[in-house]
Parts: sequence; C-alpha cells; structure tokens
Amino acid sequence: MPTSIKKYQNVIIIIGVALVAFIFGLLSGNLSGVSGFGLSGAAGAAASAYCDTSPLGNADPTGLVLADPLNFRIGPGLGYHIISVLDYCTPVSLLGRTDASDWLLVKIQGNVEGWVYSYYILSNMNIDDLDVVTGYGGPSQPDSPAKRDISVVIEYGRAVTFVTGVPANQEIIAILAPSKGSAKGLQVASGWTDANGGATLIFDMPTTWADGSKITSGSMTLTVTAGDVTLTAYLTYYTD
Repeated sequence: MPTSIKKYQNVIIIIGVALVAFIFGLLSGNLSGVSGFGLSGAAGAAASAYCDTSPLGNADPTGLVLADPLNFRIGPGLGYHIISVLDYCTPVSLLGRTDASDWLLVKIQGNVEGWVYSYYILSNMNIDDLDVVTGYGGPSQPDSPAKRDISVVIEYGRAVTFVTGVPANQEIIAILAPSKGSAKGLQVASGWTDANGGATLIFDMPTTWADGSKITSGSMTLTVTAGDVTLTAYLTYYTD
C-alpha cells in the first residue's frame, strides 16, 4: 500500500476514534466537559485501543494528547504563539489550569512548559482539581522571528519568564508595568543570556508599583531588553 494512502487511513482512524469516544462519553456521562476526559469509561477504552495509556498510571497528574496534532502554545488562547505541535498519544505532565479549565499548563519532554486546549487531553484525574495558574502571558500577536519569543507563568506569586532568540551573552533586564511605557514600571529581574540567546528570569511579584500604588488583578506588561532587542509579554495576573 502506498505510504500516502496509509497515512490518510491512519488520520481517518484517529478522527473516528475521537468521535466515537466523544459520543459514547456523552451518552455514558463520562466526559467532564472542559475538564477533559477521564480514564474510565468509553473515552478511555476507545483511546487505549490505539494508544499506550500506561503513563496514566503515574501518581502525578498526567495526560495524553488525543488530537493529531495538538498545538502547544506559550499562553492559554488561540492568539498565543505556537511553540510546537504535539503528536497523538504524547504524554504530558499536568501543572495547572485556567480558571475556566479550558486551557491546561503542561510540561513535555525536555522540561518545556506550555499550554494546550484541555478538550483534547485524556487525564488520570479531574482537571478541575488542578491549581489555577494565577498569571500568564506572552506576545499576543508575535511579529518577531519564529525563534524569538517570550512567555511568563506566575504561580503562588512567583513569576518565571522564558526568553529565546535574543543576543547571546548579554545582560538582560525585565521591567514590569501596568502598561507599556508606564511611569509606574519596576525593574523586577536581571541576568545574562546564555550562549544560545536564551534566559530564564525568576522573580517574586511585587505588591506595589513605583509610585506606591497597590498592584491589583488585571492586565500588565513585562518588557525584557537584551542588547539591542526588546520583547514585551502581555500578562493577565490575579492577586489574592
């Protein structure tokens, strides 16, 4: 059989399995809406026929990709840049969720973190039990070269910023502000980029701006400068 025909047949099988799992899940009540699929029930049984579900036996929150492929993004939304695509049955570690549980923060092989749409994840738990990530962001409309990127995840008041594609071996400075160019901006982190032009900056979220006003939930920006390159992440942040 020609390779191209076999490939299309595999795609059709995968789509068919997903549809069957969805329909049987609705009928049996085993789908939890945006909370993802449970391992038990028709959805799990259908998936296991074509996918090794053994990773779901882990004690830690774990999921399997039920789309082929599934976009892996730097933020929880269709406007965020796609880091890569995940193949059908790829295992992921579940780290957190958005308030509505429609997007999941996951970690893949290589300790790379990003976001996926929860509807296409088969999980070993109810994802509503995951912690809500209190902040996240990235370039909502990236216009820089594909390898130049910035993303931010905030959990329990600590922000982790990932930067790639900027000048190598340069000092890097991060400024947090309620809006780009605001006089309330605070320098929250600094460091040096590595030989590949990447950096990870970790800092505790401040409670007040430079003028003493309180930082509250809402939108803000994180501007990072390295050499002659400046990147801005547009954040959504929830205070306690």
